[in-house]
Amino acid sequence: MTKFAARVAVIGVIFAASSSCAHQTRSSPGDVPGDATLTGTVSYRERVALPPDAIAEISLIDATIQDKAAMVIAKATVKFEGKQVPQPFTLRYDAARIEKKHLYTVRAVIRGSDELLWTTDIARAVITQGNPSDVALMLTRVDPDAGRGGRASGDASNRGELAGSSWVLEDLNGDRAIADARVTLDFGAPGKVTGNGSCNRYFATVDISGETIRFGAVGATRMACATAVSLQEIRYFEALEAANRFEIEGNSLSIYGSARRPLRFSRASP
Repeated sequence: MTKFAARVAVIGVIFAASSSCAHQTRSSPGDVPGDATLTGTVSYRERVALPPDAIAEISLIDATIQDKAAMVIAKATVKFEGKQVPQPFTLRYDAARIEKKHLYTVRAVIRGSDELLWTTDIARAVITQGNPSDVALMLTRVDPDAGRGGRASGDASNRGELAGSSWVLEDLNGDRAIADARVTLDFGAPGKVTGNGSCNRYFATVDISGETIRFGAVGATRMACATAVSLQEIRYFEALEAANRFEIEGNSLSIYGSARRPLRFSRASP
């Protein structure tokens, strides 16, 4: 067999394999020279069956930039079609868009009947800086009562304590905050918060009503930091944007969102 014929045969095999998977995953436009793939599985720990119309949505994120529109490198949608987890996925992306010095993460959600059911609450680094291109994503079940009022947040007088207060993050959804990266949350001007996200200074709008709290999209400076610090910052910003209620007990502030465990802060010293 000539070298040309051998190459044609190999291409035919690859094309056939790609076609056989097409019913399972629909990814962002690709199929151009230089395209690459991110593979893995999505799963969860609960023994709960998925609804018939369940889908998984996987996104490849450039975590180094703050532009919400530009940070999504590629997306893929997987239809479960009656299957259960773990569910494999293949996400195609344009390799030309990958910068070796940037940090990339992958996010995933599972939806059913137009409702968010499970989501990633841990940022998984991929592709660059020695990180893998094949990952097993373990998703967290979304609290069905999230955003519906939740439980009361204690005495009504506590609800006004956020105005002008400053807090230091102690626990990020069940994980202790990195000791050398002081994460802060400052309620300064009405309707606004600022602070240190781990590596960068950040800012966002905030709406507080009773025990309900909602943060707008987080904006931040663009300093580069060590991978662990950057990943903590990503998780922290995502947790703020997913927040729906809070509790104050003495000098402790808990902010709840889609994750199973809250953000926990201690009151900053004057």
